[in-house]
Formats: sequence, structure tokens, C-alpha cells
Amino acid sequence: MRLLVLSIFVVFLYSFVAIAEDKEIDAVSSYEENGDPKLAKELIKKLEGVYKKRFNNGTIDGDKFVSENVLEFVRVSDSAAYIKTKLEFYNGHQCFIFGVAEYKKIGGFVLKTPASYECKLTISVKGDKLVLSDPNGICREHSCGARGGYNGEFTLSSKRKIRYMPKILKSNDYNTALQEYKKSH
Repeated sequence: MRLLVLSIFVVFLYSFVAIAEDKEIDAVSSYEENGDPKLAKELIKKLEGVYKKRFNNGTIDGDKFVSENVLEFVRVSDSAAYIKTKLEFYNGHQCFIFGVAEYKKIGGFVLKTPASYECKLTISVKGDKLVLSDPNGICREHSCGARGGYNGEFTLSSKRKIRYMPKILKSNDYNTALQEYKKSH
């Protein structure tokens, strides 16, 4: 009887591990596989612009100041956008990242950084918000100060037309991002 119970437990355990591995593979592939091209094109048209959010901030010494989080979203193709974001945090810490993000099966735009580390900053729409996420925390490790992180959001209503587009198109950040993107395609 014990052998039968043990055998059933082992079969259950192997099944559980196989299901977990399949889900992990699905999660990884959803960041790699391209998303619906029609939806990508619609979202880029809807999201293109600059998002800003001002808020009161401070330092450990008691100093007070106003900070501003900024996200630029610029169409590169029907399924990709140039993303640049600067986020500010307590005590003057910041996150800063830029690159070309592609619409993926995960349901958002994924900005993957150089192969030296596996940052997968994801920008997606949830209700009336544009949400940033860093699923494995690696983006934070490589581009944020101690108190920073990519777990923020912008309201879609905060979007404004980019009035300084010529400046972006001539910028080092934009041109570097485009060169890296073209190398990988």
C-alpha cells in the first residue's frame, strides 16, 4: 500500500514539475513572441506622446522639492516604439532607460536591453493607465538608484503631444536606440 501511495505521489510530483516548467516556458516566450500586429499599430497610435507626472519629493535631510517622472513614447514602426523614461524617487534617486520596445504576446511593449543582461521593461495599458513593469527586476539593477524601480504608472489622460520631436530625432539616445534595434533585426 505504501508503495502505491509513493508511486502516485511521484507521478503527481513529476506532473506538477512539468506543468510548472511549461508555464515558465510560456511566460518567457510571451516576452519573445510578437503580439498581434493590428493591435500593436492601434496602441502605438493611441500611446504616442509624452507622459509627465509631477509630485512633491524630499531628501533624508528634510529638503523638499518637486520631482517629475517622464515617459516618451515615439513610433518607430507599426509594432515598435522608442521609449525613454526618467523616474525620480526619494532622496534624489532616479531610474533612466531608453531603447526601442516591440509589441509582444505578453500584451505590452517590451524594451529589451543589451544581451549582457536580460532587462525586459514592459509598458502596457491597464484601464486608464500606462503601466511600467520590470518582471525580473534586472532593469532596476542596471539603471536605477537605490530607491528606484520600474513599477510606476502614468494616467493616459496625462499624455501630451511631443512638441520637441526634431530634438528627439537628433538626440544621441534616439539614434543609439535605433542603431541597436536595427542590429537585432
